[in-house]
Order: sequence, then C-alpha cells, then structure tokens
Amino acid sequence: MRVHPGVVVLILLLVALAVLIGINLERVEKTVPLPQGPEARANPLLAAERFFNEMGLPAEGTDNLSDLPPTDHVIVLAMERRITTRTEAERLVDWIADGGLLVLTPPIENGELSELATLDPLTEALEITPISYDDVPSRTVTDVQLGDEEPAEVLFYDTLGVGYQVVDGELSDGFSLLWSEYGEGAYVVACDLKFLDNQELGLHDHALFAWRLAGVQGDRKGIVLVRGQHDVSFLGLLAGAAWLALIVGALGLITWAWHSAQRFGPLIPEPEPASRSIMEHVEAAGRFLWQHRRHDALLAPARSNLFQQLLARRPAMAGLDEDARCRALSRGTGLGAEEIRLALFDECPHKRDEYTKRMRILERLRRGL
Repeated sequence: MRVHPGVVVLILLLVALAVLIGINLERVEKTVPLPQGPEARANPLLAAERFFNEMGLPAEGTDNLSDLPPTDHVIVLAMERRITTRTEAERLVDWIADGGLLVLTPPIENGELSELATLDPLTEALEITPISYDDVPSRTVTDVQLGDEEPAEVLFYDTLGVGYQVVDGELSDGFSLLWSEYGEGAYVVACDLKFLDNQELGLHDHALFAWRLAGVQGDRKGIVLVRGQHDVSFLGLLAGAAWLALIVGALGLITWAWHSAQRFGPLIPEPEPASRSIMEHVEAAGRFLWQHRRHDALLAPARSNLFQQLLARRPAMAGLDEDARCRALSRGTGLGAEEIRLALFDECPHKRDEYTKRMRILERLRRGL
C-alpha cells in the first residue's frame, strides 16, 4: 500500500506543531468568578443567610418587617434608602430595650446619604447622626474592633460616618461603626452594611465580622435579615417621593389644559339643509329593501302597474287565464311565453341577475302595450 507523499508531509507538520504547542504552553490554575444565579440576584443577602444557618444561627431573609421577632433574635436592617416612620421607630426602640439586638445603617443610596438621612426617626431616637465627608463615594479597608476581639478588616465607604449627638450641638468624630447597649438589648449602627452582600461576604474579614456582630451581646436564637424596603405609611412614601408626585401632578395639569384648550375658537357654522331629488329617495328606498331581502316589495308594484295598464288598453284579456295571457302578450312583443309567465306570475327571485332579467321583461311589456 503506497502512501501519498503529501499525506506524510502533512502528518509530520501536525506532529511538529503539537510538539511546539507542548513546549510553549504551561498549565496554570485560575479562579474565574461565575455570574450569580436567579436566586442570588433576587436576594442580595442570600450568602449571609446561608452562612448564618451553616454556623448554627437560624437565619431568615425578608423584604419587610411587619412583625418583630422575639427579643432573643437579631434584626439586620440592610436595605438602602430606608424610610422608617416614627411609630415603627418607637416599636424597634422598645424591642431593643426589652432585649433585642438591632443592626442598621442610616438611610443611604448608592453609597451616599439619602436626603431623608437626617430626618430618620430611628437614628434620631438612638441619638445617632449620620455624617457625610464627600460627595463622591469611595471605599477603603478599615480595621474594626468589637470588644476584646482582634481587629477585623472590613471594606467601608470612607466618605460616610456615624457620630454621637452631643448636648451642646456638636457631634463626635465620625466612626465607621458604633455600638451601644440600650436597656436589656443593644444596637449597632454602621456607615454601611455592603460587606453582607453576596459578592463581598467572602472578601477580607467580612464573614468573621458578620458573625461577631450577631454575637456582640451574647448568644442569640435567630437572625432576621431585612433585604428590602419595608412597608411604610402613605405619608412616609409621600415624603420620600414628593418630588415625583409633584412632577406627575404638573404633567397631568398641563395635559388637561392642553386638551381643554382645543375646544376654544370660532364655531363651525352648520351646513344649510340640502334638498334631494325624488330619484335619490327612490334609489335609497330600493337599496334598503334589497339589503333587507325584501325583493318582493320591489317586484310587486311593477307587476300591479303593468296589469292595470293591460286591462285598461286590452279589456278582453280580463277573461283569459294565465297561459292565454302569456301567449297573447308573446305574439305582440316577440318575447317567449315562458319568460312572460316567470316575470308576471312566478315567485320573486333572490339572485340579482334573475331579478334584473324579470324587471327588464316587465319594462318591455309595458312599452309594447
């Protein structure tokens, strides 16, 4: 069996190429982050929820806080642009005083303090004031220490801070995190809780620091992670979106004024009543009867008028039967006797061609009298 020289050359070239690739390539391992699944995209605190469950602390994620858990639990208000009514703030403060642990932030939005941050009843009741250092948010790693624990590296917004209120009107320095006991419980206020998100819980000491936060005042029976804006009253929503309501109202007013303005202007004069000819009325009546399948009402008057003229001009035909009349009319007009009988005595047809043919025969008979 002979092998073509070109095939041998091709095989040798492929072997040489494989050797070169093996020499120049090196096997390396690289970690490639995978995109989040649908559940993680819908719940930014899914990783924190699973982390606490694995650590033995039952965790529950929720979008609202309509019902408060027992006071042996931890509540984490991790939503942005939080709007708390005064009634809700009083409930949470009483819950803390009875032994609960609350972790929260001032109302923030995209790393900046919300317009309602300084009016938040909850941080006001806890005597905490948010502080903004810069308009452009940036992030930096901060060493945070809780009690006697070793400092933990946590990524915070360095343009935000929280400070204690002072009686003389001055504030303390801004801190990334403050915590204090309140009655039988305690509260923790952080400049942000971004380190609890799915994509950041595994960075730096975020997981360790989250576990320390949950146990800042001893063991707890469970933790509730509030990931979305909870239900608020109508007045609270209106206060947060008053500018949007004003814009919508202004657009509605402009639209109504523009629509109403179209009615102004000179009135169009009414047209003078136009008279119609008798033939137009006859044509309209005929079209109406034809559309409502009243063909007999159109054919009967033509037959009756022909009979009257026939008897007036040929009285002798009054004593003849139908066949004799048809034969007599056939001799005088040149039409067939059967055609005349169909036109004079048969039922009215419903097809347009047959009806027109019989009306044409009646007209020829009338002219031939």
